Amino acid sequence: MPKQDRNSGRASYDLTPEIKQRIKDISVELGVPQSQVAALLLLMSLAEVEAGQVDLFSLGLLKKSDSPAYQYVIDLEKAEALFKNWRR
Repeated sequence: MPKQDRNSGRASYDLTPEIKQRIKDISVELGVPQSQVAALLLLMSLAEVEAGQVDLFSLGLLKKSDSPAYQYVIDLEKAEALFKNWRR
């Protein structure tokens, strides 16, 4: 596969070391690539948000952004604490 084709599906996101470690742990447990674990988790979360099962605004994770490009940013440390022991 040409490099351009491989790169067309890539995206970069700012993830905390704990999130990266959790993705790695799951990938080792399943024996699959970390990128596939991340993609699967994103697909699952997107489906829940799009179905209205999760309201991102009501989680209390938004804080004002210092950047003129964004109105808010998500407090990832607070999000990690919220979801660390979260169960459906």
